[in-house]
Amino acid sequence: MSVSKEKFFRFLNTRDKGTYNVFDPRFREDANLTKDETIFIIRNYDELDLQHNNKASIVNYFNSK
Repeated sequence: MSVSKEKFFRFLNTRDKGTYNVFDPRFREDANLTKDETIFIIRNYDELDLQHNNKASIVNYFNSK
């Protein structure tokens, strides 16, 4: 399985809101992720973070929407 940059950023954005714990089904609904995608991100967070994440790209991604 792989997770797109968009899905990873949705995970980060929803997590950073702090409304729900990442294991809460409402978190997945808010982030528009499947259970499998959410678990994959949690288990592979460090690798995905290195692959997709830097502060400038997150800010640019959400400001471009």
